[in-house]
Amino acid sequence: MNNDYYYVTNQVTFIYNIRSVVAKSLYCCLVYLYILYSAFFTTFLRMWSNLEKSNIMDKSQDLVAEKLILTYRHLLNSHAKRLEEIHILKKALFICKSPVNIKVDVADNVTIDDLLDIDNNVLSTILKIFATLNSEIFFLKNDVKVKLFNSILYYEECDEDVSTEGLIQVKISKFLQILLELSNFVKHCEYLLSEIHCQFINIFEFQLITADIHFQGIFEYIGDLLYLFVELDKLIISQPILQQHWFQYRDILNTIKLDPSKYDCNINDIIQLENICNDIESTLLSGNIFEKVLTSDFNGKKEIQSCDDFVNEFKLYLNNSVLLLGQRAYQKSNNPLQIWSRICSTTVFYTYIFGVFDKKLLKQFTDLLEKVNHIPLDGNLVWNPEMFVLNFIGHLLKPNTIRKKEDNSEKCTLELIDITKNFSKTTSNYLQQAMIWFARSEHIEFIDFDTSKLEYMHDICNYLSEGIQLCTSIKNTVITLMNLHSTLGKPLIKSNVILICRLIETMKNIGYIYQKNHIVMDKLITDIIQYFEFLCLSIIGQVKISCADDRNFNTKNVDRLSSLEVSEKLLHGPLVKNRPLLIKLALNTAIGLQAFPKAQILNITQHLKRIELLQLLQDEIKSISEISCMYWHRVVFPLYFKNVKKTHKHFNGLSTTFDFLKDIYEVTYFSDKTTKQNIYNSFIDEICGYLNHQILKPMNPNIENELRLQVMTHVHCVKTMLNQPVDIFMIKLQHLQFLTSFIDTKNRAENYLSETFYDLTAVALHDWHNNGVMRTLAKYKLNLETIDDKLPNHTLEQGLDVLEIMRNLDLFISKYSYNLSNQIFIENYSTSKHLNTINIKHISNSIRIHGTGIMSTTVNTTYQLLCGKLNMLSKYLYDEHVKSKLKKEITFLHEIQKTNNMVYPFERAEKLNSSMKKITLNTNQNYIDQFRILVTHIGNALGYVRMIKSGGLNFCSISTSFIPDLKK
Repeated sequence: MNNDYYYVTNQVTFIYNIRSVVAKSLYCCLVYLYILYSAFFTTFLRMWSNLEKSNIMDKSQDLVAEKLILTYRHLLNSHAKRLEEIHILKKALFICKSPVNIKVDVADNVTIDDLLDIDNNVLSTILKIFATLNSEIFFLKNDVKVKLFNSILYYEECDEDVSTEGLIQVKISKFLQILLELSNFVKHCEYLLSEIHCQFINIFEFQLITADIHFQGIFEYIGDLLYLFVELDKLIISQPILQQHWFQYRDILNTIKLDPSKYDCNINDIIQLENICNDIESTLLSGNIFEKVLTSDFNGKKEIQSCDDFVNEFKLYLNNSVLLLGQRAYQKSNNPLQIWSRICSTTVFYTYIFGVFDKKLLKQFTDLLEKVNHIPLDGNLVWNPEMFVLNFIGHLLKPNTIRKKEDNSEKCTLELIDITKNFSKTTSNYLQQAMIWFARSEHIEFIDFDTSKLEYMHDICNYLSEGIQLCTSIKNTVITLMNLHSTLGKPLIKSNVILICRLIETMKNIGYIYQKNHIVMDKLITDIIQYFEFLCLSIIGQVKISCADDRNFNTKNVDRLSSLEVSEKLLHGPLVKNRPLLIKLALNTAIGLQAFPKAQILNITQHLKRIELLQLLQDEIKSISEISCMYWHRVVFPLYFKNVKKTHKHFNGLSTTFDFLKDIYEVTYFSDKTTKQNIYNSFIDEICGYLNHQILKPMNPNIENELRLQVMTHVHCVKTMLNQPVDIFMIKLQHLQFLTSFIDTKNRAENYLSETFYDLTAVALHDWHNNGVMRTLAKYKLNLETIDDKLPNHTLEQGLDVLEIMRNLDLFISKYSYNLSNQIFIENYSTSKHLNTINIKHISNSIRIHGTGIMSTTVNTTYQLLCGKLNMLSKYLYDEHVKSKLKKEITFLHEIQKTNNMVYPFERAEKLNSSMKKITLNTNQNYIDQFRILVTHIGNALGYVRMIKSGGLNFCSISTSFIPDLKK
């Protein structure tokens, strides 16, 4: 308040002095303006003379600027067209894969000492110590564990051909570095466990200074540390081949030790190597790492056993954990395995040390354990929390209860039956939720937040958390079902295999939604994090004011204010690296000192969880959607590919399903080189073989068969292939991504058809026409562009050649009859058993052989023939015998027209016909027969011209189908 008073007083004095200065300076300003006006007037006159010169320069600059603007506009237009093409390409698949994924990461180089630079040295030191220890545990769990544990997990699978003598020992010698690093890893974890308890003892010695301070969050890190031992034991036990290879290696080492000179070795080196192997065998390969930690006399163990404050602290942690498990709130968390592993490991560890310290609380905990059969681990391993607890402290909790493996197997069998029975409903429910969630993603847009749009901010946060929870539920369901089948040795149902792959596809699509909208989401997340930080700071500010108003400045109140000050300071910076950990420790201290009311504790805890979720959203999505365990359940993929091929569905999901291969690559990437190369390459070859055998190879012959059956419609056979749809959707896919390569199914089909058509035409030139029609049909029906074989054409249906007909056109029109409806010439009579026919295809083949120029020559020849025929027709009509009868009939027709009777009588026509037949010629043919033959010849000639036209159109239509579309 005093500082504010001095600040206001100084402001008033400053304003008073300003008024006096302004009054004195006003007169000087007027004089200065008069001088400036006169100078400006003279300068303006000089500038006017140079204005015309400058205009010329400005015009030239404008021209250059216009050219640059046009160039820039052209660049923008071309860029917009490319973006549109990319957008169209992305719409070809159901979920779009972004070519580039941007990860927003914030670096913070501030050390823990700088972050905790406060006046309360005791609290600052305590927070520094535990923050350092917890950050070290976090590093071991998330970085070191991935590399070392995966090398053990995939050891058996990367087994090479060890039938040759000595290869096993060479392999173990290469693997010895991993085992040594694991042994040092275990020792370092034991040291951290001992160091944490020593620091607890030191804290509880300061009863007056650190009264009522609680560090509940530290037990979570202790649980993570203890569970590393449990998981490593499980991995070692699950690899009996590693144990066998290790014993063979030790045998050969003992053999070399007996006579080192024979193997050109130094005895001191052998002894040193033997000591290292003994250390690895006792520390690591025994498979009892967690049990040794329980029974070991680590530094500070005796002091912890006699410290009642520590027992009460752990009671508080276990009480909160039992409450969490009883409410089943862990099911909504992103990692239920982590919650159970922490609680079970710490409960077993401290119960083994302290004994039964609270029977009622431990009974509640064991009752909750009975409801959990197992939790999936890495690979195909399964961890049973109940069996784990009862194996170590069952004699303390339930002395008369003996659990057997048969009982656990029976429970797992019942659980598997229940999951399998309801798996179809569960899958449909997940798919429905996912579709709703996908639809909501289309409405996400970036807005400038204000107080009126806070509901949208909460909706976005809920939407993101719902997607993570849905992805977590799907993953846990899939892994649970697969691991139960693997553990119990039960076969998978075919329908469930398809549903499992559908769930994997859905889970990957959820990750693609985050990746697709990451640019908009990152902007939203930044604003949402700032909003929740503001809410946390508001709550902390209110609590600080209430604590500052308390006149009782004792140690407890000082610790409250110090912890709140640390939290407030950390929230003003980016929540990366060590800041979230320090905020948890500082707030745990403040909550333990009862600085917050219950309602505010719930609010600030919820806000911090949301901040942590949003801050690590991309890493969380990547971790949850990771499904590398499918490496151990590869048996599902042949059935999945077979179902896709059989039902012709879910082709779009193939590219999404293949992304689990990336997860396996990333998991094996951190292991040793031998494991990475052998495992990954063999698995990729196996999956690629399934894909080629089940989908890609059968696709092309099916397309060929479909086209051939469409063309050969004259074959009278049962077309079974027509009842099955061809793989049109598979062809229409743009590209099928398989790891770093792309499979172009359309290009594969085009190459196959081009090669097939060429080979068939080369073997049988007479079948060129059918192959050509199939090629055209493939283009218009399936949009497949094949390459023309450029082979010479030949057909058995050539018929009479156009040139031969043109040379003997008069003979042709007399020997052949024309069918006007079917456009076909049929021979009138023949000495053989067959009649020759000529149709449009024959004419088209002749035009293809001789060229289109023959059409005009044929028309000219026919015209000359028609001139002679028409001249002969006119002579017939002008004959006196015919002319007189026709004139008589014309006169009669005019007379009946006057009576409005337009019908020519049939009797009169029959009389005319009989009279005309009486007129005979020297050729023993009457006038009527001769006239009919002449008209038929004229009709045949005109029909031949019509057929020439139709054959030319047929040839042109077939030829134009191979002309490329220039607009494309």
